[in-house]
Amino acid sequence: MTNNPNVILIFADDLGRGTLSCYGQQHFETPNIDRLANEGMRFNHAYGCAFCAPSRASMLTGIHDCHQGRWTYTKAGIYKSISTGEMNPNEISELIHTTGLQASPNDVFLAQIAEQAGYATGQIGKLEWGFATTAKRIYRHGWQYHYGYYDHQRCHGFYPPFLFDNGELTHIQGNTHADCGKHPNSESAENIEIRRNRQGKAVYSQDIFNDKIVEFLRDHKDKPFFLYHPSQLPHGPISIPDIHPM
Repeated sequence: MTNNPNVILIFADDLGRGTLSCYGQQHFETPNIDRLANEGMRFNHAYGCAFCAPSRASMLTGIHDCHQGRWTYTKAGIYKSISTGEMNPNEISELIHTTGLQASPNDVFLAQIAEQAGYATGQIGKLEWGFATTAKRIYRHGWQYHYGYYDHQRCHGFYPPFLFDNGELTHIQGNTHADCGKHPNSESAENIEIRRNRQGKAVYSQDIFNDKIVEFLRDHKDKPFFLYHPSQLPHGPISIPDIHPM
């Protein structure tokens, strides 16, 4: 066995242990996750904060939300200002860097530990932590490569008009909604029609992330890597383009 096994860390957003059949869920089955649990390790005693963004931050820093004075909020939804023409990426980045708590020189993040151990580090998917971030912050946390959202609120939709590839804004052709096509939470005939309307929803974000993950794995197959995938799923509102007929 190699001394430096590759690591793929998948953070299933807002997934509770009670939703997995390997932990007793009886209404449906999760066979692929069950197999990982049965062939690997299960961790039964942990604390991960009350919400999705703090949970990611807690995992990456080892500091949970009961540590007074260590948490702050950045403004979610600010990156929608790019779609509306109110701000550009540089203006947003400057605003984020001049508000809220910034990392101190002594703060250590999970990716930095992997990097110091000789791993290539990558983060693909939902922003690694917080409610709004920047390329500078992500690099500070130790990620050599990153692709995905920089805004927590935009992650509630699954059809982003743009994402960020190592800090560069990349447009997603066919996705036109500033809110990334977020669907209504409540159930009604009107909301069903909104969800069914495919206009401006050409490319599903998880499909993009899956392709980027495979690309990262192939590019780094000959050296140790640490890949972190904070998924949008199953955080609601649930939006899956293809459902198997029942």
